[in-house]
Amino acid sequence: MLIIFPKEAVHAASRGLVLWYTAAFPSLFPFAVGTSLLINLNFVSLISKTAAPFSKKFLGISPEGFFVFLSGITSGYPIGIQTLTEMYSAGHISKSEAVRLSAYCSNSGPLFILGSVGTVMLANPKAALTILSCHYAAPLILGIVLRHTYPSKKIQPVKYLLKAKTSAKLCLFLLKKAVNQ
Repeated sequence: MLIIFPKEAVHAASRGLVLWYTAAFPSLFPFAVGTSLLINLNFVSLISKTAAPFSKKFLGISPEGFFVFLSGITSGYPIGIQTLTEMYSAGHISKSEAVRLSAYCSNSGPLFILGSVGTVMLANPKAALTILSCHYAAPLILGIVLRHTYPSKKIQPVKYLLKAKTSAKLCLFLLKKAVNQ
């Protein structure tokens, strides 16, 4: 097709890049940086402690795994899988839990569905709400169904990167690290 219709192919590719830049990028970038900052600034433990009863009882995952689940639902892909990779690499979740979480932490984010799909692509916000409710229901149902599959192994908690340091230099370093990831 590129050889037969090069002008149309270039035009379609440029329209696709503009659509990505105006619709997809704004809905993904803030979550990528924000999630990485939350991990590096030790907010995972705060969120994990709050969600521990729900995460163990209904989803069968550790409190740290719930953070991965939550980031997948609120941020969408590829942020959910990126968070899963970071948490597993840092030793916060076990391999068996990472396998189970990978089944239901990669979803479309609400900003993407409501903004990009609903407003830009479909021009129908009501349809976007229906799609969003399905995207929230599916991983919750899957999490409940899979809660007894691949039982989580207890792992030793790993010390997070930060203790109480909040200097501007460290914050800039973490922001740069989050953007690069």
